Amino acid sequence: MKNAKVILEEFREFGTKHYFKITNGQEYQGWIMDILDDKLSFADSGPLASAVEIEIQIPMVDLATLSYWDENQKLWVDACWDNVTETWLHNPAR
Repeated sequence: MKNAKVILEEFREFGTKHYFKITNGQEYQGWIMDILDDKLSFADSGPLASAVEIEIQIPMVDLATLSYWDENQKLWVDACWDNVTETWLHNPAR
């Protein structure tokens, strides 16, 4: 079974931009810059984006809300690691 750090490392490689929620419901859209053992560095996007990277504790990331921008398809794709089949499930985001 993969741990959250490994799941996030693999997820980061799927797209050019990332989206997820943390456990308090706050949403993040931008780029995962670095992943350490216990936290990740995130650069958000948009007109109100912070000039500094945000640090987010890995256990705070809601892994059920991972989405990425697929540059080839030009759409957001939901990504979910399935522990039963040990595969990534990719579906167009709703």
